[in-house]
Amino acid sequence: VWMEVESNQYTATLGPILFECLVHPMLGGATDQKVVEDNLGKIKKVLDIYE
Repeated sequence: VWMEVESNQYTATLGPILFECLVHPMLGGATDQKVVEDNLGKIKKVLDIYE
């Protein structure tokens, strides 16, 4: 069950954050802070449920 929750909740929000903060700059692009902030808000909601 935990793996299913992790794949549905964490991967969907952490993927764009990692791409914007790590991959995009390596490819010469700028980090889209709006994408990072939006997805951080989503992951915070998920983590609040687990507390």
